[in-house]
Amino acid sequence: MVAFVLIGGAVAVAFLITSQPVSPPAQPAQPVVNATAAVDPHDDLAEAAPTGELPSAHGGVDLDGPPITLITSSDAKNSLDAGQALFVDVRSGTEYQAGHISGAVSLTSPDLETAMRALTPDSQIIAYGDAERPDSAVRAAQIFIELGYPTVIALEGGYQAWVNAGYPIKSP
Repeated sequence: MVAFVLIGGAVAVAFLITSQPVSPPAQPAQPVVNATAAVDPHDDLAEAAPTGELPSAHGGVDLDGPPITLITSSDAKNSLDAGQALFVDVRSGTEYQAGHISGAVSLTSPDLETAMRALTPDSQIIAYGDAERPDSAVRAAQIFIELGYPTVIALEGGYQAWVNAGYPIKSP
């Protein structure tokens, strides 16, 4: 348990090192095909950052990391309704407390370990951040894959896309 808390803390620190939003890519985003699309972290990300710097959204996407699949809000909602998804909120604890996807666990929560242990083999982890730092969910998904979780995806458009779709949230 202590090791998992330390890993979770390290991941959280990596995300919170900087709060500077990443500029949107120079090219328009590729449309999501069949509700999910693989994101190649090598595509246009170098152009998204100021010259000589890597993207800075909570540490930025690892350009050499695993490619991550995006999922639309509607397909994520279907996974949630089917009981096949664990939503992990990678935003700050303050943002999480202000409102989050119903049933989501904060990356900084001590309940994260319990939720991860409860995953079944057909479950997926859906990481989400916010629209101002779109790379944060992709980077979180990369980290979870690097830690050995096989099915990790990122919510396209983050928390704002979920709210805009009218899906359930928990707020104070």
